[in-house]
Amino acid sequence: MQSLITPGELSIVFQGPVFGKSGEPEHMRFTKTAVASARQYHPGAELILSTWEEYATREYLEDIDVDAVVVSKDPGAFHRKDNPLTLNNVNRMIVSSINGLGRATRRYAIKTRSDVRFLHGRGVLHFGRFREADRYYKVLDEKVCVSNRTTINPRRLYPLPYHICDWYFLGLRSDLIEIFNIELSPEPLYTRWFESRKKPANDFDPANYSRYMAEDYVWSTFLKKKRKINHEFYCDISPAAIEESERFIANNLIVLSNVALGIEALKYPGYCAPHLLKCYTWREWQKLYALHAGGPPVAGWDAELAINFSAHWLHLATAPLFPLVRPLVRRWREMRRRPAQPRRAS
Repeated sequence: MQSLITPGELSIVFQGPVFGKSGEPEHMRFTKTAVASARQYHPGAELILSTWEEYATREYLEDIDVDAVVVSKDPGAFHRKDNPLTLNNVNRMIVSSINGLGRATRRYAIKTRSDVRFLHGRGVLHFGRFREADRYYKVLDEKVCVSNRTTINPRRLYPLPYHICDWYFLGLRSDLIEIFNIELSPEPLYTRWFESRKKPANDFDPANYSRYMAEDYVWSTFLKKKRKINHEFYCDISPAAIEESERFIANNLIVLSNVALGIEALKYPGYCAPHLLKCYTWREWQKLYALHAGGPPVAGWDAELAINFSAHWLHLATAPLFPLVRPLVRRWREMRRRPAQPRRAS
């Protein structure tokens, strides 16, 4: 399978804080590692780092091999949870994404996090493969590839329609600009929305105060520029809302695993099968594409979903042992972040 995207046509925008600075251990310099991996697996691509004023110093940017650094004023963030303290970084993502994409010069672009490293370069092969679409629900010129990591299937564990993973977007640069060219979330109003309002009956996260999660705010706000949709808060759900969300996914996105995309978030190296039961699988996206966009019928069982189910329940069954193994898991994560050492010649 040959890619429709050549390296000379691709810009990669890393957005967010700069993780790690000069003088710190190399395995903790996530952003430097992420950029270096892009150089390795996407040679010839234009690399852009879009970050904040506080990181525009030599100690943070030293040895980070990008073609351009875009520096923006940090719009800040408010807490959507007080216990544990959890920030809603949606405006930071919007500002750094749109400013970075605005600086990019190539026809195609990847928008990713500043801690995401590439494990191979084959993710671009999936772009342009699935062209069937329903004209009403198609609002992008070409389908955009996204990760399934937090692209939530609202028919399973959590009722979260329009919740699209923000780790990785691959598509036409013009389409990505359209997605992120949206109004900033009104703050602190939206992040503290349910502090003074009654939570809906189907709410599964009583500690959360925000009207939207970052992921569904970006996607639903973009869609509202194009079509009328019903999505008033993050778990605003009905059978019609679920179907509507799925139709927009089938006609505008390609939902792929991180393995297929060839990416890994260094900040979350342990995000694996036990946590993926809430997310769409590749086979589930194919079924949505067949049902709502005119794609070919899909047969066979969903091995990925079976693995996720098994891992999820095993995770719950072994949870009492977690305090005992947590030090080992922490050590394993540290080792995962370390770059592989070259073998010595015998």
